[in-house]
Amino acid sequence: SILVNEGFFLYASFSGTTLIFTIRIGTILYTGNVGDSRCVLCSKGNNNENGTPFVVKALSVDQKPSDKEEMERILAAGGRVAPLPGYGPDEDAGPDRVWLADVDVPGLAMSRSIGDAISHTVGVIHTPVVTKHQLNGDDLFIVLASDGVWEFIDDFDACSVIMETANDLHQAAENLVQESNAAWKAEEEVVDDITCLIVALN
Repeated sequence: SILVNEGFFLYASFSGTTLIFTIRIGTILYTGNVGDSRCVLCSKGNNNENGTPFVVKALSVDQKPSDKEEMERILAAGGRVAPLPGYGPDEDAGPDRVWLADVDVPGLAMSRSIGDAISHTVGVIHTPVVTKHQLNGDDLFIVLASDGVWEFIDDFDACSVIMETANDLHQAAENLVQESNAAWKAEEEVVDDITCLIVALN
């Protein structure tokens, strides 16, 4: 009866999404983040200490329930933070997730989300963390991507893939998606959401 008559309610209660966005106002780039999607900036290197032709800067921070302040908010709201239980005793299948106090739901692996109404009853919020970056002539592009892109590829490696075809950012996005997909298949039996957008800044 609940599934038939209140199916939409259940869907909204246990489903949500991350959000990453940027707004450019003059020479300031504002980045807002809810969850564990990420925005990364790539700029010219100018003979930096790594000896690479570019430098990488994260413009957002993944919001995870294991983070001290995020966990404190969840625990204060009556939630629980623990890894996904494993198949054997004392075995877990991390990472830390958000749970109700006495029930193993919803199991959300991020501490902020749009939607996931059940998780919002135990401290998950939808308030974005907003950062700002002063643009300059060395900034090349930003890449905004869902957590599936970043699971097995770090910020620097992602920008390295993009730089290989930096004159064609559409192809660069395709290449990054393919690299992320291949990394998932090498490590897991499933593949998480893989979405990315690359925006030139000059």
